[in-house]
Amino acid sequence: MWTEMARSRRQRQTRSQRPRVQSSGSSAAGTREAGEKLAELRQHLGLTQVQLAERLTASQRAVSHVEHEPNPRVATIAAYVQALGGRLELRAVFADRAVALKLTDEQQTTR
Repeated sequence: MWTEMARSRRQRQTRSQRPRVQSSGSSAAGTREAGEKLAELRQHLGLTQVQLAERLTASQRAVSHVEHEPNPRVATIAAYVQALGGRLELRAVFADRAVALKLTDEQQTTR
């Protein structure tokens, strides 16, 4: 998974082509990107990008890329959160219910 991030920029969509993910209860202008929130969490836990990269068996550059990516993959976020000592939970929320979406074991444990 982390090797996917090494693909050339030409192979990735430009940021303007990607759909924006918005947190519930936030206006578009006030929404912080997922990567920014992940970086804040890492810093709150007292870890540097280099230390987190070692836990992920990735490069510091790969960690930086995730933290600056406006729309990272769910599997990438799950691995990042797991390396911080947590787990990612995913829910689909509708007007009449919320449904928990289980991530595959591979998404939860891949580094």
